[in-house]
Amino acid sequence: IHQVWSKLTDRQKAAKILPARADKLIAISSSVAGVMKKAGLDLQKITVLQNGINTKEFLHINWNEAKEVKKSLGIAEKDPVLVWVSRVSREKNLETFINWFPSILADFPDARLVIVGDNGSGDRRYLDQTIEKIKELELSRNIICVGGQTEVKKYLSIGNIFTITGLARDLAVMEAMAMGLPVVISKLRYPYKPELVVHGETGLLFDWGDWKKWSEHIKFLLSHPGVAKKMGEEGKKRVVTLFNIEKHVDKLEKIYRSL
Repeated sequence: IHQVWSKLTDRQKAAKILPARADKLIAISSSVAGVMKKAGLDLQKITVLQNGINTKEFLHINWNEAKEVKKSLGIAEKDPVLVWVSRVSREKNLETFINWFPSILADFPDARLVIVGDNGSGDRRYLDQTIEKIKELELSRNIICVGGQTEVKKYLSIGNIFTITGLARDLAVMEAMAMGLPVVISKLRYPYKPELVVHGETGLLFDWGDWKKWSEHIKFLLSHPGVAKKMGEEGKKRVVTLFNIEKHVDKLEKIYRSL
Protein backbone atom coordinates (compact mmCIF):
# COMPACT_ATOMS: atom_id res chain seq x y z
CA ILE A 1 0.00 0.00 0.00
CA HIS A 2 1.59 3.25 -1.14
CA GLN A 3 -1.25 5.59 -2.00
CA VAL A 4 -2.72 7.44 0.96
CA TRP A 5 -6.12 8.35 -0.47
CA SER A 6 -6.74 12.06 -0.01
CA LYS A 7 -10.44 11.78 0.85
CA LEU A 8 -11.57 10.04 4.02
CA THR A 9 -14.45 8.38 2.16
CA ASP A 10 -11.98 6.90 -0.35
CA ARG A 11 -9.75 5.63 2.45
CA GLN A 12 -12.73 4.05 4.18
CA LYS A 13 -13.79 2.37 0.95
CA ALA A 14 -10.27 1.03 0.41
CA ALA A 15 -10.12 -0.18 4.03
CA LYS A 16 -13.15 -2.38 3.33
CA ILE A 17 -11.99 -3.72 -0.02
CA LEU A 18 -8.25 -4.34 0.51
CA PRO A 19 -8.47 -7.13 3.15
CA ALA A 20 -10.75 -9.19 0.91
CA ARG A 21 -8.25 -9.06 -1.93
CA ALA A 22 -5.10 -10.27 -0.18
CA ASP A 23 -3.76 -12.52 2.55
CA LYS A 24 -1.10 -9.96 3.43
CA LEU A 25 -0.93 -6.19 2.93
CA ILE A 26 2.43 -4.42 2.81
CA ALA A 27 2.48 -0.74 3.76
CA ILE A 28 5.56 1.23 2.72
CA SER A 29 5.59 3.18 6.01
CA SER A 30 4.01 3.23 9.43
CA SER A 31 2.29 6.49 8.48
CA VAL A 32 0.47 4.77 5.59
CA ALA A 33 -0.52 1.92 7.91
CA GLY A 34 -1.68 4.39 10.57
CA VAL A 35 -3.79 6.43 8.18
CA MET A 36 -5.47 3.30 6.86
CA LYS A 37 -6.07 2.04 10.40
CA LYS A 38 -7.94 5.26 11.20
CA ALA A 39 -10.02 4.63 8.09
CA GLY A 40 -11.05 1.24 9.50
CA LEU A 41 -8.46 -1.15 8.07
CA ASP A 42 -7.73 -4.16 10.27
CA LEU A 43 -3.97 -4.08 10.87
CA GLN A 44 -3.74 -7.85 11.42
CA LYS A 45 -3.03 -8.30 7.72
CA ILE A 46 -0.58 -5.39 7.44
CA THR A 47 3.20 -5.55 7.54
CA VAL A 48 5.19 -2.33 7.34
CA LEU A 49 8.11 -2.73 4.93
CA GLN A 50 10.06 0.36 3.95
CA ASN A 51 11.44 0.66 0.45
CA GLY A 52 15.11 -0.03 -0.13
CA ILE A 53 17.66 1.01 -2.74
CA ASN A 54 20.91 -0.35 -4.14
CA THR A 55 23.06 1.90 -1.98
CA LYS A 56 26.26 0.75 -3.74
CA GLU A 57 25.23 2.71 -6.84
CA PHE A 58 25.24 6.00 -4.96
CA LEU A 59 28.17 5.79 -2.56
CA HIS A 60 30.82 7.22 -4.90
CA ILE A 61 30.72 10.52 -6.78
CA ASN A 62 32.34 10.97 -10.17
CA TRP A 63 33.73 14.46 -9.64
CA ASN A 64 34.73 14.92 -13.28
CA GLU A 65 31.17 14.14 -14.36
CA ALA A 66 29.80 16.50 -11.70
CA LYS A 67 32.05 19.26 -13.03
CA GLU A 68 30.77 18.69 -16.57
CA VAL A 69 27.13 18.72 -15.42
CA LYS A 70 27.65 22.04 -13.66
CA LYS A 71 29.33 23.46 -16.74
CA SER A 72 26.50 22.29 -19.02
CA LEU A 73 23.92 23.96 -16.76
CA GLY A 74 25.86 27.20 -16.50
CA ILE A 75 26.58 26.73 -12.80
CA ALA A 76 29.85 28.05 -11.43
CA GLU A 77 32.03 25.75 -9.34
CA LYS A 78 31.29 27.49 -6.04
CA ASP A 79 27.59 28.24 -6.58
CA PRO A 80 25.46 26.57 -3.86
CA VAL A 81 23.12 24.03 -5.46
CA LEU A 82 19.81 22.64 -4.22
CA VAL A 83 18.57 19.55 -6.03
CA TRP A 84 14.95 18.40 -6.38
CA VAL A 85 14.32 14.90 -7.77
CA SER A 86 10.65 13.99 -7.87
CA ARG A 87 7.57 13.99 -10.05
CA VAL A 88 6.73 17.52 -11.09
CA SER A 89 2.98 17.54 -10.58
CA ARG A 90 0.45 19.89 -9.04
CA GLU A 91 0.12 17.93 -5.79
CA LYS A 92 3.86 18.31 -5.20
CA ASN A 93 3.29 22.07 -4.87
CA LEU A 94 6.63 23.00 -6.43
CA GLU A 95 5.48 26.59 -7.00
CA THR A 96 5.84 27.28 -3.28
CA PHE A 97 9.60 26.73 -3.50
CA ILE A 98 9.73 28.99 -6.53
CA ASN A 99 7.81 31.73 -4.71
CA TRP A 100 10.12 31.50 -1.69
CA PHE A 101 13.39 31.17 -3.61
CA PRO A 102 13.99 34.97 -3.71
CA SER A 103 14.20 34.78 0.10
CA ILE A 104 17.20 32.48 -0.30
CA LEU A 105 18.69 34.63 -3.07
CA ALA A 106 18.59 37.64 -0.75
CA ASP A 107 21.37 35.98 1.29
CA PHE A 108 22.84 33.69 -1.37
CA PRO A 109 22.46 35.46 -4.75
CA ASP A 110 24.29 32.69 -6.63
CA ALA A 111 22.18 29.83 -5.23
CA ARG A 112 20.68 27.45 -7.79
CA LEU A 113 17.73 25.07 -7.65
CA VAL A 114 18.01 22.19 -10.13
CA ILE A 115 14.65 20.46 -10.69
CA VAL A 116 14.91 16.92 -12.05
CA GLY A 117 11.65 15.27 -13.11
CA ASP A 118 8.39 15.52 -15.01
CA ASN A 119 4.99 14.12 -14.05
CA GLY A 120 5.84 10.60 -15.20
CA SER A 121 2.96 10.27 -17.68
CA GLY A 122 4.20 12.37 -20.56
CA ASP A 123 1.84 15.24 -19.72
CA ARG A 124 4.10 18.30 -19.48
CA ARG A 125 1.43 20.92 -18.85
CA TYR A 126 2.25 21.55 -15.20
CA LEU A 127 6.00 21.45 -15.87
CA ASP A 128 5.61 23.90 -18.75
CA GLN A 129 3.49 26.19 -16.55
CA THR A 130 6.19 25.98 -13.90
CA ILE A 131 8.90 26.94 -16.40
CA GLU A 132 6.79 29.91 -17.56
CA LYS A 133 6.36 31.06 -13.97
CA ILE A 134 10.11 30.87 -13.43
CA LYS A 135 10.60 33.07 -16.50
CA GLU A 136 7.94 35.56 -15.36
CA LEU A 137 9.69 35.92 -12.00
CA GLU A 138 13.03 36.36 -13.82
CA LEU A 139 14.50 33.39 -11.98
CA SER A 140 15.64 31.37 -15.02
CA ARG A 141 19.30 31.81 -14.11
CA ASN A 142 18.78 30.44 -10.62
CA ILE A 143 16.07 27.79 -11.12
CA ILE A 144 16.86 25.18 -13.77
CA CYS A 145 14.42 22.47 -14.94
CA VAL A 146 16.11 19.54 -16.68
CA GLY A 147 12.95 17.44 -17.12
CA GLY A 148 12.57 13.71 -16.59
CA GLN A 149 15.86 11.81 -16.44
CA THR A 150 16.67 8.11 -16.20
CA GLU A 151 20.05 8.82 -14.59
CA VAL A 152 19.70 11.12 -11.58
CA LYS A 153 22.98 10.35 -9.83
CA LYS A 154 24.93 12.92 -11.86
CA TYR A 155 22.49 15.64 -10.80
CA LEU A 156 22.61 14.60 -7.16
CA SER A 157 26.41 14.77 -7.38
CA ILE A 158 26.34 18.55 -7.95
CA GLY A 159 24.10 19.29 -4.96
CA ASN A 160 24.85 20.79 -1.58
CA ILE A 161 21.32 20.08 -0.30
CA PHE A 162 18.49 17.82 -1.45
CA THR A 163 14.99 19.22 -1.06
CA ILE A 164 11.44 18.30 -2.08
CA THR A 165 8.13 19.44 -0.69
CA GLY A 166 7.11 16.22 1.08
CA LEU A 167 8.03 12.63 1.79
CA ALA A 168 6.22 9.95 -0.21
CA ARG A 169 7.84 6.73 -1.38
CA ASP A 170 11.17 8.17 -0.20
CA LEU A 171 13.26 6.54 -2.95
CA ALA A 172 14.78 9.78 -4.27
CA VAL A 173 15.40 10.89 -0.69
CA MET A 174 17.22 7.62 0.02
CA GLU A 175 19.38 8.09 -3.08
CA ALA A 176 20.28 11.64 -2.07
CA MET A 177 21.13 10.54 1.47
CA ALA A 178 23.23 7.65 0.14
CA MET A 179 25.28 10.25 -1.74
CA GLY A 180 25.83 12.21 1.45
CA LEU A 181 23.43 15.10 0.91
CA PRO A 182 21.62 16.67 3.87
CA VAL A 183 17.89 16.84 3.15
CA VAL A 184 15.27 19.53 3.80
CA ILE A 185 11.74 18.17 3.44
CA SER A 186 8.30 18.82 4.88
CA LYS A 187 6.76 16.37 7.31
CA LEU A 188 3.80 14.32 6.17
CA ARG A 189 0.41 15.95 6.45
CA TYR A 190 -0.49 13.08 8.76
CA PRO A 191 0.68 12.94 12.41
CA TYR A 192 3.18 10.11 12.10
CA LYS A 193 6.92 10.20 12.61
CA PRO A 194 8.88 9.62 9.38
CA GLU A 195 11.16 6.59 9.51
CA LEU A 196 13.74 7.81 7.02
CA VAL A 197 14.74 11.36 7.97
CA VAL A 198 15.80 12.16 11.53
CA HIS A 199 15.34 15.87 12.16
CA GLY A 200 18.55 17.55 13.23
CA GLU A 201 20.66 14.47 12.47
CA THR A 202 20.28 13.55 8.79
CA GLY A 203 18.50 16.70 7.66
CA LEU A 204 15.85 19.21 8.64
CA LEU A 205 12.07 18.82 8.57
CA PHE A 206 9.34 21.45 8.60
CA ASP A 207 5.57 21.36 8.83
CA TRP A 208 3.65 21.20 5.55
CA GLY A 209 2.77 24.75 4.54
CA ASP A 210 5.47 26.41 6.62
CA TRP A 211 7.49 27.47 3.59
CA LYS A 212 9.18 30.25 5.54
CA LYS A 213 10.72 27.54 7.73
CA TRP A 214 11.87 25.77 4.55
CA SER A 215 13.71 28.93 3.51
CA GLU A 216 15.23 29.30 6.97
CA HIS A 217 16.43 25.68 7.00
CA ILE A 218 18.05 26.06 3.57
CA LYS A 219 19.83 29.26 4.58
CA PHE A 220 20.98 27.70 7.85
CA LEU A 221 22.62 24.75 6.08
CA LEU A 222 24.21 26.98 3.42
CA SER A 223 25.58 29.18 6.23
CA HIS A 224 26.90 26.20 8.20
CA PRO A 225 28.62 23.85 5.69
CA GLY A 226 30.21 21.85 8.53
CA VAL A 227 26.79 21.04 9.99
CA ALA A 228 25.45 20.23 6.51
CA LYS A 229 28.35 17.86 5.86
CA LYS A 230 27.83 16.10 9.20
CA MET A 231 24.11 15.64 8.48
CA GLY A 232 24.97 14.25 5.05
CA GLU A 233 27.39 11.75 6.57
CA GLU A 234 24.83 10.62 9.14
CA GLY A 235 22.20 10.29 6.43
CA LYS A 236 24.49 8.09 4.35
CA LYS A 237 25.12 5.81 7.35
CA ARG A 238 21.39 5.56 8.06
CA VAL A 239 20.43 4.60 4.51
CA VAL A 240 23.28 2.13 4.07
CA THR A 241 22.43 0.45 7.37
CA LEU A 242 18.63 0.45 7.38
CA PHE A 243 17.35 1.01 3.85
CA ASN A 244 19.53 -1.05 1.57
CA ILE A 245 17.91 -3.28 -1.06
CA GLU A 246 19.37 -6.47 0.44
CA LYS A 247 17.57 -5.90 3.73
CA HIS A 248 14.36 -5.02 1.89
CA VAL A 249 14.46 -8.21 -0.21
CA ASP A 250 15.24 -10.38 2.83
CA LYS A 251 12.21 -9.01 4.67
CA LEU A 252 10.03 -9.38 1.59
CA GLU A 253 11.11 -12.99 1.17
CA LYS A 254 10.15 -13.72 4.78
CA ILE A 255 6.70 -12.33 4.11
CA TYR A 256 6.31 -14.56 1.05
CA ARG A 257 7.50 -17.62 2.98
CA SER A 258 5.08 -16.89 5.82
CA LEU A 259 2.23 -17.41 3.32
